[in-house]
Amino acid sequence: MGIKLDPNSKCQVMVVNDGDDNLEILKEFPQVFNDKLGCLTNFEHKIILKKGAVPSVHKVRRVPKLMLEPLRAELNKLLCAGVIEEIESSEWLAPVVLAPKDKGRQIRMCVDLRDLNRHIWVDRQPLPNISEELSGLGGSKVFSVLDLSSAYHQILLHPDSRHLTSFVTPVGAYQFLRMPFGLASAAACFQRIMKKILGKVSGVLFFQDDILVHGSTVEEHDKVLREVLSKLARSGLTVKREKCKFRVFSVTYLGHTISSEGIKPKLELVDSIVRAPQPGDKDGVRSFLGLAEYYSKFIANFSSVTQPLRSLLKKGCEFVWTDECTAAFTFVKDCIGKMPTLGHFDIHAKTFLYTDASIKGLGAVLIQRVNQEEKVIAFASRSLKGAEQQYSVIEREALACMWAVKHFRFYLWGLPFVVRTDHRPLVQIFSSKKGEELTPRIKRWVEGLMEYNFTVEYVPGPKNIVADFLSRTSVGGDDESENEIEVNWVRELAVSEDDWKTASIQDSDRHDLAELVVKGRFRFFKGVLEC
Repeated sequence: MGIKLDPNSKCQVMVVNDGDDNLEILKEFPQVFNDKLGCLTNFEHKIILKKGAVPSVHKVRRVPKLMLEPLRAELNKLLCAGVIEEIESSEWLAPVVLAPKDKGRQIRMCVDLRDLNRHIWVDRQPLPNISEELSGLGGSKVFSVLDLSSAYHQILLHPDSRHLTSFVTPVGAYQFLRMPFGLASAAACFQRIMKKILGKVSGVLFFQDDILVHGSTVEEHDKVLREVLSKLARSGLTVKREKCKFRVFSVTYLGHTISSEGIKPKLELVDSIVRAPQPGDKDGVRSFLGLAEYYSKFIANFSSVTQPLRSLLKKGCEFVWTDECTAAFTFVKDCIGKMPTLGHFDIHAKTFLYTDASIKGLGAVLIQRVNQEEKVIAFASRSLKGAEQQYSVIEREALACMWAVKHFRFYLWGLPFVVRTDHRPLVQIFSSKKGEELTPRIKRWVEGLMEYNFTVEYVPGPKNIVADFLSRTSVGGDDESENEIEVNWVRELAVSEDDWKTASIQDSDRHDLAELVVKGRFRFFKGVLEC
């Protein structure tokens, strides 16, 4: 075949049993993969009520006859697992909501704890920022995902709190012995528990009951996996083996498909967005935007693009679907259907932040150069607030720079990076030491970025592909006029007010120029208005 092998050369072979769940390492921890429901050791969750909490009792809700047997089976399953216990009565009684599954042969039972939740003091344990969590996967090539079995049910309830979770069904009343799903304080409690168990382990991400183990090599991955399983075993927690994946090159985690190449949205969720019908009311728009916004980091200028849709959700606004709404709806679906793979952030790679501003919004793209190739790390955007829409061009561009740097603070703080813009005056603004020449607003923004290590580069419009794309994707956006750019050039060159006033008087277009200057530059050019 014409292939020759050099016996003196060395090559590294990565042996990965893609999707193999029969790894030897798993056999070391049989208690973690036990079919029985786990139980966290040395902990009981106590529900704290607010002052003045008033108990509520609900009557039994009628259940279709065909659901009675599946309901009994579900209750018996929870009784046998030690999740609930039968009671005679309680001053707190919540109703249950049933939904059929498996063609009606089984049910999904949900206890409606909304009345109780209104009286619960919820500890504000912050949940991880998913985008920031996923940013730590750079260099990883081998992955495993673990899913805890009925995670909340592995946490015991304090005896003093159990009566608060009582619920009533057509076949009897019960109370939880373990933390129920739907409890307002459950998410914060569980996240704190996971942080205590796995918080100091490098090479692992966790969000509630979803755990991701990653490594650049099989050896590194296996070392982390063994440590994670060991800590779960000591804590008494168990995982659902059929929902786990071990030693895979690509894995689905928190709605994203992750591989060594980068991050993409989960195909099934993308398909559900692309196939979504046109919303017919505010609830439909809110639902569509909720799912689409989860992937906004993949869409340049998402906030500006979706402005026509978001305007439909304003309080008191009549629901009127316009051509602009159709354009925005179609554009978002097309973007999501063609989403790029976002690269993993590498602290050693050269980093560029492209920024842009339009009359309606701000946009930014974080890019890194790896092996002479530029990879998109994330997109970001937001709309301009009422007063911000009156800013001059230079102020909007400066605002875009300030906002973008702070938005990506998690990535940029402490590292050198380059801000790229097609608005030349920004180069002078962020490099000049003559702060007295700046408007108070811009001066404040410049001072706010002094803790960052960056330089600003001017990139001509035709060469600034990313910024050009950001400015052109705004639905219904207006093009910036050349006149506005020239006005801002005057300020960058530090022309005195007297020189500017004299030149303005001699210019036949002075009134139009003065009107532009007023937008955000009033206090510096009062004399112009007197001409």
